[in-house]
Amino acid sequence: MDWLNDGVKGFLAHTEDLEAQQIPELDGLQNLRIYTPSPEYLLAMKCIAARTDETSQDRGDVGFLMRKLSISTEEEVFNIVGQFYPLERMHVRSRYFVGEVVEELREQRESECRFGEGSNL
Repeated sequence: MDWLNDGVKGFLAHTEDLEAQQIPELDGLQNLRIYTPSPEYLLAMKCIAARTDETSQDRGDVGFLMRKLSISTEEEVFNIVGQFYPLERMHVRSRYFVGEVVEELREQRESECRFGEGSNL
């Protein structure tokens, strides 16, 4: 990983959960390896590096990953983050950010349930 931007290296975990990918179009390139992170690792990276400003897409990304992983509580998120990073590394602002996303997802689920109950579709 010598080529990675120094700004990104600080967010890589020492226990990376990466999976090698086979891409037929790249078979002739002997020195190129493509790896993708698991959804759990992506969630942990997004939470550790969370940008909380309104222009950031991190909020939507974290919500998407939580739904993909079928998790709905802060505790579940922090357990996943803790698999890859010491939780002490998680900034207080990021912890509040996770709580806000959890609350937004809860409100969305409740709204969907209310809409579904009153609908004759």
